[in-house]
Amino acid sequence: MKTLSEAAPRRGGARRLPARLPQAAAVLAFVGIASGGLLWARQGLDPGAGPLDAHRSLAASLRPAALAGPDPLMREPVIMPVTVALLVSAAARIGDKAGSRALGDRLLAASGGPSPGWGLGFAFDAFADGSTNPPSAIYGTDTAIAAGALLDVFEMTGDDKYLDAAAAALDHYRAMAIRNAKGLFMAYSDQPSDRIPVYANSALLMGAYARVGMLAGRAGFTDLADELFRGLRSEKWETELGAAWPYSAENPFWNDAVNAGAIGFGIAVYSRHRPVPAAELDAVKAYLRSFLRDDDVLEFAPHAKLKPKLLRPTPIFGVGMLMSALAELGDCETARALAGRLGPYRLPEDRFAYLPRDRTYFPRGQAHAVWGLATVERACPHAAGAADPPKETAS
Repeated sequence: MKTLSEAAPRRGGARRLPARLPQAAAVLAFVGIASGGLLWARQGLDPGAGPLDAHRSLAASLRPAALAGPDPLMREPVIMPVTVALLVSAAARIGDKAGSRALGDRLLAASGGPSPGWGLGFAFDAFADGSTNPPSAIYGTDTAIAAGALLDVFEMTGDDKYLDAAAAALDHYRAMAIRNAKGLFMAYSDQPSDRIPVYANSALLMGAYARVGMLAGRAGFTDLADELFRGLRSEKWETELGAAWPYSAENPFWNDAVNAGAIGFGIAVYSRHRPVPAAELDAVKAYLRSFLRDDDVLEFAPHAKLKPKLLRPTPIFGVGMLMSALAELGDCETARALAGRLGPYRLPEDRFAYLPRDRTYFPRGQAHAVWGLATVERACPHAAGAADPPKETAS
């Protein structure tokens, strides 16, 4: 999924960039907006000082030099809307009312263009099939995450503009529904060439529709969420590790940590508003737990038939998504354990690297880690740092 994962979908197969980026891509880290000067991430490793803290890490993420930078999808410095969305949600989840409002307004401004919704802001060939999407393309994953962030701000502030914006974006995206022999799913983007059911994308939108349906009294959204759940359930694989899903209808390969976590997170949000049997939730949790192995968080669940070379640590995106999913699913013990595995990813100044014991910094990866920590803090009140009073962040 484009804005969650380093996986690269191609027609008939998941979009998977190399797990280890080229050396040149590991050099450029972030751009300082205020000075306009380039800074570099090839600096000495430092595990960071003090315990992990969502408040401090959020503040670090908002520094101009940390907020903009390259991404596995874009080598040039950029502030991606999904990065802002994850930080909006993190601010709301740790109780930062002023910070969540300021960031939420920034996210609203990023939804410009001919249609409501969120995308990358740059041209991209999502499935490497020669059909390059324009910068104005709207993507389901980005829209689901942004809508969820705005709903977090709405629930904290009661300001209807955040609920209305989320509902408008999701209302527009309803036209991207796809029906096939297995059920109803959501297209990857609003572009004709991307009408492919990627299951993590459908799951995140499913949760968002269920939540807005409840908050805004939109029965049509609730009905759509229920249809998406039935479709998702029809593609479930029962495995020795728990309930799993392939990447997409056209690429039946195991999901990596970030996409598996996204499915779990979408199901968790959906289950807060719609009935899901406890046994099904337990099977989802079991599968997500399997990514935690000894001192590592794996990129792929350790299936018996998985190639040994794929038993490697996940990029930071996966840790953040797994933390958020398991915390929302109520498995606080494993969510805290995942937070405890963030140590090898730590860089100076409360930042997180792309990979363990690496120096490469991507703002979107940082945002995933901070969002994960904030979600654990909110959902698991005995997590480290949860007793700290909310801190206001700079707008």
